[in-house]
Parts: sequence; structure tokens; C-alpha cells
Amino acid sequence: MSAKLLAVNLAALTCSSLFYGMFVVLFSTSMYLLVGRYIANRSTRNSSQAPIFRSTVFIAAICLFCSVTAHWITTVYRAFLAFVYFEHGDAALQFYVDAAQVTELLQEGFLMVSILIGDSLIIHRLWVVWEHRAAIIVFPTCSLAALTICSAVSMYTTSRTGSGTDIFSNPWLTSTCILTLVTNVYSTVLITLKIWNITCVARPIGGSNLRGFLVIVVESAALYASWAIFFAVTYQTRSLVQFVVIQGAPEVVGIVNALIHTRVGLGWAIEAQSPPVSSMAFAKIGPTPHTTESSETSVRPSLGEFSEKQSLDMEQASQRSEEGETLEAEEQAGK
Repeated sequence: MSAKLLAVNLAALTCSSLFYGMFVVLFSTSMYLLVGRYIANRSTRNSSQAPIFRSTVFIAAICLFCSVTAHWITTVYRAFLAFVYFEHGDAALQFYVDAAQVTELLQEGFLMVSILIGDSLIIHRLWVVWEHRAAIIVFPTCSLAALTICSAVSMYTTSRTGSGTDIFSNPWLTSTCILTLVTNVYSTVLITLKIWNITCVARPIGGSNLRGFLVIVVESAALYASWAIFFAVTYQTRSLVQFVVIQGAPEVVGIVNALIHTRVGLGWAIEAQSPPVSSMAFAKIGPTPHTTESSETSVRPSLGEFSEKQSLDMEQASQRSEEGETLEAEEQAGK
């Protein structure tokens, strides 16, 4: 048991460092794209634009980066304490077993803060996609409030336990796992339905494709949901692997959100390099008498082409009317 516990904590440190490196790369990329878009808009538009530092997404992303970084630093610091400084490195097992250590409480606190910020971001995303409808976010907001309470109670329970307490005796960890899973599944399903309905009614001719954004949202939610379910299973089966899972949770939350922000930023960069075209074309519900199935896959004209064709038809009609008036005048003159 002692050798396994030490090995699991070392594995948790390794996985946490690996995930943190991935998160830093994705976060740096998303911030570069976000700030680059803001600078480009400020330089090309004369109208005033709100500072990016007041953006909800920007502020939440920075806070999430700080909490994930603090969690990873605490994890590394605990490893040095256990194997080097605590009792000269001879009592690493006693250090990790003692759940009332200050560094353990800090580590759990940064974990809970990261999860709360991640859930707040997906609720904000749901609110924006559903056009700021407050009724849509009532349920996930209540779930987020319950998650906050359970997290506080879980930290209090951990602080009151001693070194001889069973590490699987905290029921509030399971509650927090279930609540964050419910919030993410609910929000992702409603975001998917909204975007899917929009793309079924109107299809993009050029510019950003909402279904591309939908794919990354669903994939990110599936990654986080799988991680939460895996933790719940390992914790309920009293497996030591749950240490690896829970210590990597903040980094996974950061990766999930950074993936979405990076995907949106890459979409902006592609749009900035592509020529301006019309944004939407209404999808056909069914075949019409004058169309065939192959016409559904044909290239739709842009608004510029449509306007040019319409002006050409008007000119042809005007010429025909003038020719008709000339012929009529000649007939009257002949009479």
C-alpha cells in the first residue's frame, strides 16, 4: 500500500505536468489569436471598441490560467516537500497520507476554483448562444451554486480529518463530480441543439462554419465528461488511480476551454484572410418541381452574383420594351 501510494503520487505529478504543458501551449495560442484580432479591429475600424480586458471570456480565461498554474505549482511543491524536506525525505508516505496538510488544502482549493471557472464559462457560452435568455441558464446556475457549496463543505471535511482517516471517506467529492458533470452535459446538449437548428435552416456560403465550432464544443465536452466519469468510477471502486485523475482535473478543464477558444480564434484568422462573401443561404426543406436532387449539392451564387444577374435581366427587359415601343411607333407612322 505504501509503495503504491507513493508511485501513484509520482504518476499524478507526471501526468499533471504533461497536461499543464499542453494547456500552456493552447492557452498561449488562444490569447495570441484573441489579442491579435482585437488589435486588428482597433487599427481598421474608426469606431470605438470596448477594451478586450473587460471581456468576460478574456477575464475568465486569465483566471483559469492562474488557478491551473497555482494548482500545478502546489503539486510540484508537495513532491519536493514529501521526498526532500519533510523529515529529511524519510516520511514521504506520512506526508501524503495526512490530508490536513496546508498544501493539501491549497491544492484542493485550486482544484475546486478551476472547476467552478470552467463550469461558469460553459454556462456563459450557453447564455450567449441562446441570445441571453435567462430561463435557459436557471438550471445550470443552480447546479453551479450547489457545486460551490459542496466544494466548500468538501474542503472543510478534508481539513478536519487526520492522518489515519480513510482517503475514500469523503462523500462530497462524488457530489461535486456529479454536479459538474450535469452542468456540462446540460449546457452542451442545449448549445448543440441551438447551433444545429440554425445550421439546418440556413447554410453558410462563406466565412465561418458553425458546425465546425459545434464539433469542437461537443468533443471538448465529451473529453471532460469522460474524465469526470472516470474519476467517479475510480473513487467509488476505491482505486488509487483516482489520485492521478483528480490531480489532472484542473489541467483538463483548462485544455477543454483553451481548445474552444483556439478553434474560435483560428476561425477568425481564416475569415480575415478570405475574401468577403455572403454569409448565409437558406436550406431547402424538400425538392421542388423545377429542381433535382443534384441541384442540392451545386454551388450557390453569392449575393454579388445574384445582384449582377438581376440587373442584367432588368436591362434585357428594358431593351425589349424599347424595341416594342419602336415597332409600335413605326406601325402607327405607316398607317
